[in-house]
Amino acid sequence: MLPRLEALLIEFQARPHASARWRSNAYEWDWPDNLGALLWLHAQGDERDRAELAERLAEQLRAEEPRSWMAYAANQRLWNLERADVAIFESYAADVAVECLGLATLSANGFVREDALRALVRLAHPRFVGYVLLRLGDWVVQVRSAAAAALDALLERGVAGELIAHHGLVERLERVGRVDVSTVAARLRAHLREPRWREALEVGLVSERATTRLFCWRTIEAELDGDRALLERALRDRDPLVRAWVAARVLTTSAADDAQLVRALLRDRASRVRACVLRALPRERVDVWRDELCELALSDSANVRELARFVLRHANPPDFAALCRARLESASGGAPRAGWIATLGELGAPSDFERVAVWVDHPGARIRAAALAAALRLDRTRAEPAIVRALEDPRRAVRAVVWRCLRHAPRELWTARAEELLRGSDAGVQRNALAALTATRDWRAVPALLEGLLAPHESTRTLAWQGIDAWQRRNGTRGWLRPSDDVKRRLAMLWPRARERRDAPPAFANAWDNFRRKLDEELGVPRA
Repeated sequence: MLPRLEALLIEFQARPHASARWRSNAYEWDWPDNLGALLWLHAQGDERDRAELAERLAEQLRAEEPRSWMAYAANQRLWNLERADVAIFESYAADVAVECLGLATLSANGFVREDALRALVRLAHPRFVGYVLLRLGDWVVQVRSAAAAALDALLERGVAGELIAHHGLVERLERVGRVDVSTVAARLRAHLREPRWREALEVGLVSERATTRLFCWRTIEAELDGDRALLERALRDRDPLVRAWVAARVLTTSAADDAQLVRALLRDRASRVRACVLRALPRERVDVWRDELCELALSDSANVRELARFVLRHANPPDFAALCRARLESASGGAPRAGWIATLGELGAPSDFERVAVWVDHPGARIRAAALAAALRLDRTRAEPAIVRALEDPRRAVRAVVWRCLRHAPRELWTARAEELLRGSDAGVQRNALAALTATRDWRAVPALLEGLLAPHESTRTLAWQGIDAWQRRNGTRGWLRPSDDVKRRLAMLWPRARERRDAPPAFANAWDNFRRKLDEELGVPRA
């Protein structure tokens, strides 16, 4: 770094108004990576330094995603920019100037934003599209007018490719609440539908990003009604995000009368698509697809099962519990569907416990998880041995299902075993045990939080710090809450080792200090 800038950077880091995050950043002495520091240095440096600093600013902004510009700039004290800075930015080379002027459009100063937009129009660089889209919903009338004028210049030049690349900002205009810019968003969509931009849309329809493909399909959605080949192409998209949107739209058009098409949608491989179809399915024609809906009511996806049963509630549905019993008996020599076991657990009786318990040791993780959850619902007492064994299941997905179920079960069923696992060596098992033991947010959670602080794994300790912060915010000011004698005995064993921890992350330092004072008061530890 230039020696004169090194002294300025040291001065910047020592400024009392600089946030703790700025002061604690490990700046590289070659160039600082903090955008606020670069802006401050640009304002303080002389003419020889500014060009190099502006190039660094441009490099930083080119590396950012457009959707993160607002959040990225919010903490950078951009209100330090002046209108004179806009003229300086405009004097740089076009590739640097467009980024610096775009940064100025994010300033908290409305005059700076307005001047920067007008300068971007004069510059006429393709990169200014995203910055203009951000300012079309500005809260200042004059800035919105300048952005609208910039948009006119943008559309005259024809920038369909840039609009598709910044599709997130175009869709954002449809959600702006402070002013009504829906007409602007509709104008952009209409611009993209012009025949001259069809090639750009076709490129977007085969993009690697699903969100880009969805934006392009939504732009030409009116064509899906009259072009069956185009509709089938959309339904063959490889991402469920696109197929779900197309499926929901199909059922609001005349294509909903095509029973074969709807059956194909109900059999889609993605549960997200099937759920969207179930929500949009015309209720007056449920009988047409009754067989498919009955199968979906036994799906492996809990969301799909619930939706299918809801749709069938007025269509004389079968006894799903009896149907599952019959299927499980016929599958005794092979592998059942996890959805059959889960459905029997949801709709069955305690007498069905043995039917699902035989599958808790099945080699398939999905079947094993469904059987454990169903057994716990049907008979908690008899399910206890299998549940305790499954706390250390080799598959994380199975352990996660067990812990979710245990949070709704009596604590005496699993607390002792969970405390043993919290002292184990596997980080994933420790985190699951700590999350379950601290879910209550009362005094019973505190010994587990202290065990988490003493754990060997950093991820477990981080979870413990977060739990202490949540516990302190909920209980720190409630002086009438007191721990039980059993909790006090356990705290007395753990607290002497845990209270000396000095490595609390800065975000939790205040909560940790208050937490220590509270426990010292409860346990009678004299203040230092």
